[in-house]
Amino acid sequence: MEPLRDLTWMRYLVTGPTAERVERPGYSAVLVAIPRTKERHLERYRYRAFIFEPSSRSPVLAVNAESDILGEYILTLEDVRGRVVLERYDREPSYEEFRTRALDEAGRRMPTRARTSGARSGARARRTGSRGGPSKDSTTPRKPYAP
Repeated sequence: MEPLRDLTWMRYLVTGPTAERVERPGYSAVLVAIPRTKERHLERYRYRAFIFEPSSRSPVLAVNAESDILGEYILTLEDVRGRVVLERYDREPSYEEFRTRALDEAGRRMPTRARTSGARSGARARRTGSRGGPSKDSTTPRKPYAP
């Protein structure tokens, strides 16, 4: 999957307090809760979940709880193609409500390891080094990047 084109995610990971980091098969998520402060009273986002592929430095999905211009709360999903409204709320969703929905949406849209392993029942090409053994890349476990 391609990374998000909207680069505001960087600002939220730096300035918004990280509520939680979640590791799931095939992806990781960083959830941010934007506090209600005098400086952020015009902030449209309340919660954001940034979804990363393994070993990716940029998120490929963002799930957001935000308020629209009329003050109603909506759940949106952003990917490289754009932004879609998934749900409208009568009231501000709780963090737990947002977390559950964001991780469900990520699980639906992110390929799992089983689905990405290839068409031939899990067969994968293995990279080899110059001496015929596995290269250091294939034997070094990597953690998904989450600042």
